[in-house]
Amino acid sequence: MFRSLDWGKLAAEFAVIVIGILAALAVDDWRQSRNDRATERYILQGILSDLERDRDDIESAVNTAMVRASAANKLLSLIDHPAAGVIEFVPWTSDPGNLDQQQAFDKALEQYPANTLSVGGAYRMLVATASMQRVNVSAATYTEASASGEMDTVQDTELRAELAQYYYRTTQFGVTPDSRVDANFHHFRNSLAAAGLPSGVRPADEDILRVLRADDTLAAELINTREFAVSQIMLNGIVLEAAINLSSSLKHLSE
Repeated sequence: MFRSLDWGKLAAEFAVIVIGILAALAVDDWRQSRNDRATERYILQGILSDLERDRDDIESAVNTAMVRASAANKLLSLIDHPAAGVIEFVPWTSDPGNLDQQQAFDKALEQYPANTLSVGGAYRMLVATASMQRVNVSAATYTEASASGEMDTVQDTELRAELAQYYYRTTQFGVTPDSRVDANFHHFRNSLAAAGLPSGVRPADEDILRVLRADDTLAAELINTREFAVSQIMLNGIVLEAAINLSSSLKHLSE
């Protein structure tokens, strides 16, 4: 019985079957790879759009903090306070990285030179920034892709790690610091109102200086307001630098 089998024919048929299976698997792999690359492009394009919105928001928040720091320092200098121009590090729960507090303050004064501000101008700038501008990070694309497992389609593992670190930092730096800045400045604004300088009026220059000079606690609040603003510049600067670098990387990948 076995002698009657055509082993050559069976071998040929077996080879055809194996080749067919391998070809089908190769096609499936090719189709999956093509789908993964399409998913990767979609995710990275979405994250790039989110990052560009983040950059605008962060730059605006840093700008607001620079105004606050410069205006507070101007008022300190006008009342001849010894802390004018002197920055002391305000500790946060988050590691600020390698950025220097004094460098952040110098950057604020460079963009908004304190010597160009009048008494009333500095006071109004300070009060105008009382409503803290928060950075609302656009994390929808990243969050959805991470939850669905589609972030795994991003082939560049280093890029995936950088994105994870970025969104971790935005969460870490965007809660505790913002809350502390909010609480400090609202307390300072209320202290000014209690001393006779409500935010809804435009007091005369002499009244502003008289009130600030007469109350040491107001000067202390002014120092805290400036220090928190400088820390906000520094922390948001870390996130902004990361957003800029990631945007550059993603644009390069899409070219």
